[in-house]
Amino acid sequence: MKIGLDWSGVIANVHEARRLVLMEMYGKFEDGDSMKGPYLGNDNVVPFSEEYRKMIVAVYSGRTPLYTFTKEWVLEDKSHQQDGTLLSVTSEEYEAMKQVLYERPEYAENIPEIPGAIAAIKELVEAGHDVSIVTSRGPGFSAEVVENWCKAHGLHVPMVFGAKDKTQVLHEYDLFVDDKKRQLAPGDDSLATLRMLFMHHYNAKDSADFIRPKNCGYIADWAGLLRRINAKE
Repeated sequence: MKIGLDWSGVIANVHEARRLVLMEMYGKFEDGDSMKGPYLGNDNVVPFSEEYRKMIVAVYSGRTPLYTFTKEWVLEDKSHQQDGTLLSVTSEEYEAMKQVLYERPEYAENIPEIPGAIAAIKELVEAGHDVSIVTSRGPGFSAEVVENWCKAHGLHVPMVFGAKDKTQVLHEYDLFVDDKKRQLAPGDDSLATLRMLFMHHYNAKDSADFIRPKNCGYIADWAGLLRRINAKE
């Protein structure tokens, strides 16, 4: 089976990494002090490690807060709607976060995986499937982030970069997995490609009508994806 996989949201949990870096950079303790994480020079803490996460949950008055954001949301202060538990940052702060996350190797290479992704991909390759990473990230620095991350995690599969509109390449695959519904052409019933939406809290609303089109479905984890692949064989 020829399988195409998005990197961000299917293999690497970039959304979670951005969330954590935003909290490290702009979160404050109850006394107003900042976190002493890698961003401020504490090289003894590995980004996204268990110790790193424990530091973050102590931010903001000692509560374990619910932090969420989208590229649109962060430009506007809506923290009052959630009793002060939402992290509000400016567009400039958001861009600064991306520089830290992608341009500092200790962050970029430690972006957490989607649980089970790496082991599952290796299992698929060993079983003889033709697996490729297909990402909208363009050649150059963006591609290097993906390549270095995969190398650091021992993941060696072909990569296709610059696929801004993945609907144009879906026909080349037997199975394609993405976390963005618009990239999966849900309205095109002529495609033989099995298209799977990888669900997260930020795209859960898209799953309700995604099971209706032909050859479309959704999964919530890699175990479920492997079951679907094995059932199709």
